[in-house]
Amino acid sequence: MNVQLPLRMDKTAFLGWVQGRKERYELDRGRVVMMTGGSRAHWQITFNLAKALDARLDPNKWAVLPEFGVDLEPESVRFPDVTVDVAGETAKDLTATGPVLIAEILHRHRSGSIWATRPPNICGCQVLRPISYSPRTR
Repeated sequence: MNVQLPLRMDKTAFLGWVQGRKERYELDRGRVVMMTGGSRAHWQITFNLAKALDARLDPNKWAVLPEFGVDLEPESVRFPDVTVDVAGETAKDLTATGPVLIAEILHRHRSGSIWATRPPNICGCQVLRPISYSPRTR
C-alpha cells in the first residue's frame, strides 16, 4: 500500500525535494507518492539479489544500485529494489543513465511467491520473464 500526497512536481523539482528525506517517495505522472517499507523477506531477497549480481558483474562495466532512481516514463521517477546501470557515471547522478536490468521484488501474500520484476503497467517496460522465488524454510 502507498500513500498519495497532494504534491505535484516535475522530475527536476522532485529529485531535489526527495534528497535527504527519511521516507521513501516516487514520482508517478507528476504526483508525489509515499511508498511503504517491505517485509524482512522482501529486504533479504533484495539484498541477496544485489549481492549476487555484484559478485558476478564486471564493476568496470556495470554498477549494481539498490533503491536508485530510474527515469522510465514522462513525469515519473521510480526507485526499484535493484537496478544494474552502466558503470563510470558521475557520483552526483540521481537517476540511472543506461539501466540494463530493473528488479522489483513483489510479494504475493496468498501464495508466498515473489517476483523479481515490476509489472509492465507500472514501469512501461517489456517484461521478458518474471522470476518466481520461494524463500527457504528453516
